[in-house]
Amino acid sequence: MAEHVKYYDYEPGRAVTCPSCRWTGSADDHQEVHDDLFDVSCGGCGQLLLIVLFPTLTEVREAAASGNPRAIEDLPAIEEQAASRERRRGLLLRDARQLPELAGVSLTIEWAFVVASDGEHWQVLRHEGQEIWREPAFYESVGRFEQVFEILRARYGPRFAELRPTEESQTWLYGDALSSPSIVTKLNASLRSAR
Repeated sequence: MAEHVKYYDYEPGRAVTCPSCRWTGSADDHQEVHDDLFDVSCGGCGQLLLIVLFPTLTEVREAAASGNPRAIEDLPAIEEQAASRERRRGLLLRDARQLPELAGVSLTIEWAFVVASDGEHWQVLRHEGQEIWREPAFYESVGRFEQVFEILRARYGPRFAELRPTEESQTWLYGDALSSPSIVTKLNASLRSAR
């Protein structure tokens, strides 16, 4: 069974030995990084040896307060990342009342992706070429697509006919999730079946 190690207890360059095949090597050379953690596998037989969770902001603060030099060095950048995430979250569409009234009996809304001149990535909602909402874009954002879809349904009711991803938006919308296109298709089909 893999050993679980706290991020700031993990020493870079640590030597590891596999209990199964007795292989020994540097953990740094056999890491696989995931969203919330990295793990270390045996270079001989592939057995999982270590699991290291990335720290939460609270854990970084606590480690820095206790004098951990890596945490002290990491803290300013992690604080800035957290503040940036909060600023971005504050710009998200949350309520149907934030959207304008639109004329028409059948409303198709485009889900577009725009890179601004400052390099920021934006998700833009358009109706007949007119921008009706703009918020920060997130990679593999089909979950956000579902949330916005429901807000649009609440705002425009039976007149809401489709939330259509533009070709340029599909890379960020779908990412590597193979099920994402079918989720979008099913959501839009639910509008047609409700009529």
